[in-house]
Amino acid sequence: IYGTYYNLITGVGTSAKMIGLGNIQGFDHSAAAIFENPASLYLVKGTSFSAFKTTFMESLEYTNLSLASYTPFGTVGLGIMQASSGDIPYTVKNANDEVEVFSYFDYQNVVAKLGYSLSFSDHLHVGSNLSYFFQRIHTVSGVGMNLDLGLVSEIDNFLVSLSLKNYMDFPKIKLS
Repeated sequence: IYGTYYNLITGVGTSAKMIGLGNIQGFDHSAAAIFENPASLYLVKGTSFSAFKTTFMESLEYTNLSLASYTPFGTVGLGIMQASSGDIPYTVKNANDEVEVFSYFDYQNVVAKLGYSLSFSDHLHVGSNLSYFFQRIHTVSGVGMNLDLGLVSEIDNFLVSLSLKNYMDFPKIKLS
């Protein structure tokens, strides 16, 4: 079976900092870490809120919001990213072979994450995210869930970030 990703909302970037670093993930000290490596949430000290918004091609609105808070039992994070566009023309050819607008539809792509990071020592941190996906294009929609795992380790003077995304699908994606 062959397949491809035609529209990865996460490809936009999780924060301006991450985009500025060349889309390198896993080292953010803010709540935006929820979208990168969940283990890196340990870098959040106190409470962090992150917001990122942009527009593509004058019609696709991208919004990214996240919140993370350190507790004595680990760091908890919550994030949502959304891309949406409205009033997209649905066109048809009429009897004269001319293209005309038949109706309009909306597009929405949402990823929400609930994450947790736990530090086993000053040098070893693990984390996991529960991810929820929703996408709607015209009359077709899909919903799915899965898990991410992450590990951050300090080895000598190096900070190593490893993440495994979408490693466990819950009941298969449901289309309607």
